[in-house]
Amino acid sequence: MDIFPPTEDCPYRIELWGDEIDSIRSFDISSQRSIERIDSLRIYPAAEMILDQNRMLLGIKKIDDEKKEYVKKLREQKKTEEAARIQDIIEEFKENLESFQGSVGIDSYIKYFYDDTVSFLIILTVKIP
Repeated sequence: MDIFPPTEDCPYRIELWGDEIDSIRSFDISSQRSIERIDSLRIYPAAEMILDQNRMLLGIKKIDDEKKEYVKKLREQKKTEEAARIQDIIEEFKENLESFQGSVGIDSYIKYFYDDTVSFLIILTVKIP
């Protein structure tokens, strides 16, 4: 399994023997040759939130409900251009959300997908036994 952290100069290769880690080493991306063998590696998540289908659909419903109310208020105030712009923004967001299966662009919309949130960093550390 190859892992290329964006903060590192070179990728790491984790070799498995069955379900156990046999070795971890850095390698040159061009030549595929090993550079250095290491004992452990920290792997940080690529995204803070990845939504399952059910959570994504519930969040989209909450967004749509709020959008309808907001657009109605804007139209009552004769702000049709703003109402159209909000609808376009939300539709584009929903298309992106569905295209990328809930894995990108949701940070500013977190309140629609999760009732309770906490801030913490999950780090996976792999070690050779």
